[in-house]
Formats: sequence, structure tokens, C-alpha cells
Amino acid sequence: FGAPGPFSTGEFTTFSWVLSVLLMVIFFLFNSFATKKAGQFQSAALIIKVSVLVVLALLGLFLGNPVESVSAASTGGTMGGLFIALIAIGFAYDGWLVAPSIAHEIKNPKRNLPLALTFAPIIIMLIYLAYTIGITSVLGADRVMELGNAAVGEVATRFFGEFGPRFVYVGVVISILGTFNGLILGYIRLPYALAVRNEIPFSKSLAVVNKKYDIPLASAWTTFGISLVWLFLHFMATTGVMEYGIMLFNGLEIDGLPIVLTYVFYVILYVGVIKRAKVEKLSTLNGYVFPILAIAGAFLIIYGGLSAPKFNVYLIVSLVGIVAGLLIRPKQSV
Repeated sequence: FGAPGPFSTGEFTTFSWVLSVLLMVIFFLFNSFATKKAGQFQSAALIIKVSVLVVLALLGLFLGNPVESVSAASTGGTMGGLFIALIAIGFAYDGWLVAPSIAHEIKNPKRNLPLALTFAPIIIMLIYLAYTIGITSVLGADRVMELGNAAVGEVATRFFGEFGPRFVYVGVVISILGTFNGLILGYIRLPYALAVRNEIPFSKSLAVVNKKYDIPLASAWTTFGISLVWLFLHFMATTGVMEYGIMLFNGLEIDGLPIVLTYVFYVILYVGVIKRAKVEKLSTLNGYVFPILAIAGAFLIIYGGLSAPKFNVYLIVSLVGIVAGLLIRPKQSV
């Protein structure tokens, strides 16, 4: 992304920051005024992403040495590193948390949404596992670790020649844009979901659905403003620290650490499910087994978060924000 200059810090350059803002504007406009096209793009991006991953996985598994790659994976690493890595995994599955916000737009959501939330993560996990084993089978574990993100380019070169990396990276870009689009598609409905329950200031305005575009525009642009604030914090935690020496934001990983805090509240939610299992007449599986397993999984990610640098600072800042939100929350009429 551009040549190094006075506003460049490794991967973060003037071009990358400007491009980030520009893409945010484009995709928020896209999802606000062309919702059907945005949904079609989401489906197309998913198909392209999965196709590229499956092709690389199959080529690696059949033409590489998967036995050696699996053996290499079982001989290294530490438990501490595993727990910290779970934060990135939780971040990758962030869409699982966002999907319920569009439940009202899904056909038969009571049936289809639980099915999607159950089987989609399993399928995604299997695809990425096959992909990881595939490229490791071709390059070897040490080479993959050495190359990092560039490993996929080298694998593509071996299989498809000079134009292989271009083909694969086009798929990667479309995949990233698809993820970006999908998150925005879900996020713009979150203030609306709170507003219809009168749990946020200016609920009357945020709960209005535009008749022409069939979307809550006020909710969409509120989310856009919040996203700009988070992007600014990310700028301060990267370029601000490395280029301008603003150490106040050093270690503020706004990409992974928010996921950890989310799981703290999910533990509370799972405990609530267990407490109300008898009242709601839930089965043993739904009322006890699944919530207990969910709590155990959440604690693994929380433990990884506690091991991350500056998590205590992030936690304090977040709790202040949460308390402020509770203070300005509209009072519910009895």
C-alpha cells in the first residue's frame, strides 16, 4: 500500500488509512440505499472466498504431505500462546454475534437462524482447517511461519505459476470486502434493535424505518459515526504510537480485545439461561448442557484476554463506557 513516507508505519500508510475511510463510506452507502445489491454482493463474496479456500486446500492435501504437516502441528507451541490465539479466533467468528440483528429479515428465523448459527461455524472451521493443513503440506510448517500472510502467494505460485498469486489475492480482497460488507449489514441494525425496545437515547428517531429503502437510516448513520470513532482509536493505537509517540494508546488492541469483553457478558447471559431453564421449560440439552459448554468456551477466550498486554486498561475504559450507557439509558415505564 504505497511507498514509505512521512505518514507510514509499516503496514499503516496514508493510503491505507484513506482507503479505510473511503471503503467505510462506500459500504455504508451501499447497505443504506441498495440493500438488495449489498445482499447479492455478500453471497457472491462468500462463494468466491470459499471456492479459493477449497481449491487451495484440495491441491495441498492431494499434492502435498498432510501427514508431515499434522505431525509438525503437534510438536510445538505453548498453552499460553494457544489461549491468546483464541482471541483472534473469537474475532474471526464475530459475525456469529452480529447475525441475530437481522433475524427479522430472515425467512422463518426461529428455525433457520439457529440452524445457520450451528452449522455455518462448523463448516467454516472445517474449510479453514483443511486450507491450513493444505498449505502447510506444501510449504512445511517452518516456511509457513516464516512467510506469514505471504505463504498463500507462494503456494499459488507453485500451483498456478506467475499469475497464481494475482488470482488468489483478488479472491482474498473480495473475501475481505465481503466480510466488511457483512459486518456493516448487521451493525447498522443494532441501534435500531435497541431503539424499538426504547433502550437507547433518541429511540423514536432511530426506530424509524425509511419506507423507500426499507432500512432505518438514522440507525445506519449512527453506526457509521461510531465506527469512525473506533477507526480513529485504531489509528491512535498504531500510527499514533509508532509514528507520533502517543503512548497513551499503546497496546489498545481494538480489534481483538472487544471480543473478550463481549464474552464476559455472554457468560452472564448463559448463566441467565440456566437460571430460567425450569421457568422456560427448556430441555436438559438446551437449558443446561449447551449453556455450560458455552460458559467453558467463553472462559478460554477470557483467559486469553487476561494474558494480553494492557487488557486491564482496556477493561477499565470499557467499563466506564458501559456505566455511562446505563446512566443515559431511557427509564422504562412501568
